[in-house]
Amino acid sequence: MPAGISFKVEGDKLSVLRADDSRENRAKHGLMRAHLANMVKGVTDGWTRELEINGVGYRAEVSADTLTMALGFSHPVVFKLPKGVGAKVDKNESS
Repeated sequence: MPAGISFKVEGDKLSVLRADDSRENRAKHGLMRAHLANMVKGVTDGWTRELEINGVGYRAEVSADTLTMALGFSHPVVFKLPKGVGAKVDKNESS
């Protein structure tokens, strides 16, 4: 915890407090609030990454633990998903 910043827990709320309104303490206050918000979001929602593939002939498919993507190369890109990681293809549309 940085100097000049403190935390207060009231019921189910956690408050970040600063000692004064100096520029340094305001910056630390915002940094700590953002860190705490990201920690809570990571625990409640988990981590996701969304990839949008655009282009004629580009497509992706998932089978078991393998992600296969046609991305314009001479051969498909095959990626074996690590244990505990999942992938989902929402739509494959041709234009």
